[in-house]
Amino acid sequence: MSRRRTSPATSFPDDSGLAAIKEAFENEVERREQSEDAYDRAELIPFHQMEQFPGMEKHIDIPSTPRDHLVYMGNVNQQFYDSFPEGHPNAALINQYISMMNREEFDESYAGWIKKRLDAEFCPDYIKYHLNKLADRLATYRVDPDEEVEKALLAIDNCWRIEYRNAAATRAKKDRVLMLLIHKEKEWKKQAEEGFSVYSSIKSFGQVLFQGFRDKMKSSHWARYRRIKHQYAPRVVARGYDINRCSLRELETALRIGPKEAQNIWFARPFESLGQVYHNGYISSKSFSSHKQADRLVIALEQAFQLDSEGLSLQNLSQLRGELVASQKHGATGLNYHDWRMVWSYYRILRDELNRKINEQRQEGKESVQEI
Repeated sequence: MSRRRTSPATSFPDDSGLAAIKEAFENEVERREQSEDAYDRAELIPFHQMEQFPGMEKHIDIPSTPRDHLVYMGNVNQQFYDSFPEGHPNAALINQYISMMNREEFDESYAGWIKKRLDAEFCPDYIKYHLNKLADRLATYRVDPDEEVEKALLAIDNCWRIEYRNAAATRAKKDRVLMLLIHKEKEWKKQAEEGFSVYSSIKSFGQVLFQGFRDKMKSSHWARYRRIKHQYAPRVVARGYDINRCSLRELETALRIGPKEAQNIWFARPFESLGQVYHNGYISSKSFSSHKQADRLVIALEQAFQLDSEGLSLQNLSQLRGELVASQKHGATGLNYHDWRMVWSYYRILRDELNRKINEQRQEGKESVQEI
């Protein structure tokens, strides 16, 4: 019975084949000379930031580097490359027995010798079972050997996947912090499906983890907690983009900022409001305006805020609010929906800041009276 090997052919190409390879190589050289490598145009991420924020590279818009068309990355000597369980700890043993079965004369006595030798090997039982089954089928039935080998390899790969998953589950059960995170995640998911806001609860739980479990927390635990926190973070929209979930390039567009500022916001998020981003110094009033008309409104808001801060009142801001409502209603300024939303966001930030100042002043006055 003949058996076909699926390893790459070793015959040398003829003159036409060499000409085709040479032409492809020259085209690849020219393409690479014309293409600029992505790392020449992107700012590298410091390793300590990559370690602190795993997966952040997925949110950074880096131009793609030209792929290698003429380089084969892999084991070219591997038989049944597509179906072989990649990375299997017993790959050498599996390859050895597949090679032993690749012969013209394969009868029951040879299959029995292989099975006897395989039983003495130190490897998982599922490997012995499927290789023994393969030897029996090749010796007993008139079957396509390539198909049988591929079936055996896929079965071994599936058993390995189940074994790996079970081992991971066993390790997880011994990790009490991980089990606590999984339990809380299920609880928050159920509450969110019922319509409750769970972000404040997640933030409070983060403080509990830091204060009570800091010595037991691993980087994987913090990564899981951050993923949960980002998942249930509130939507903070600026010009149609959710700044808690958008990419760095979209952050630049949404907030009218540069790459450095966008990267700082990316590290510090999630945020609960644009006001938090503003008060933490990540953006300025320029982020709330997009053209001259919006600039005038932002300047008017700042002037009203300054006057009210001196007088400790909301008179000028309240009056300006009425004018803004009328302008938006009649469309006199030419601002679109997103521009107006940013202007109103800046108005609420200044109003809340002014209310805070007024309340602090009133509290100081009460304390002065009590001291007297």
